[in-house]
Amino acid sequence: MQSKFTIKPAGIREISYVTAEMRPQDRAEIYCQFDSLEPDMLARIAVETTPQWKWAVILDGQPVMVFGLSPRHSRMVEAWAWGTDQMKRAVPIATRFMLRHVLPDLIASGIHRIEARSLENHDLAHGWMVQLGGKREAIMHNYGLNRETFHLYAWTKDH
Repeated sequence: MQSKFTIKPAGIREISYVTAEMRPQDRAEIYCQFDSLEPDMLARIAVETTPQWKWAVILDGQPVMVFGLSPRHSRMVEAWAWGTDQMKRAVPIATRFMLRHVLPDLIASGIHRIEARSLENHDLAHGWMVQLGGKREAIMHNYGLNRETFHLYAWTKDH
């Protein structure tokens, strides 16, 4: 039987589920950026700070990945994503969706910058950001709570 993937707008149910079942690599990347954070709090933050652009990849009826863009000001957004242990299977459909729909819609809406940060040893995140056209702009030493190094990627309208 072939697996069936779909993408739908993400709500608290999908984000809460994926957050509770998050892959260890994603958990390490996210939780080292907050002094105190529980999964339900992270899910609420994602929902509340991302009023418009948030999606879930559903595999055979179950959410396996969530991703979105949180506004920082009227022309810039911050990208975020995390998933369950099935995330690697979901990345190709999320990539196609981002390239065909999300990035063109953002540019048309007047957004001129997208930023995303990833933990230095999170190779899947780095590769996905490059695949989506992101450019690494900086290596951010001592960014995490325990002095973890992060990479800053950006997409800009002119580059």
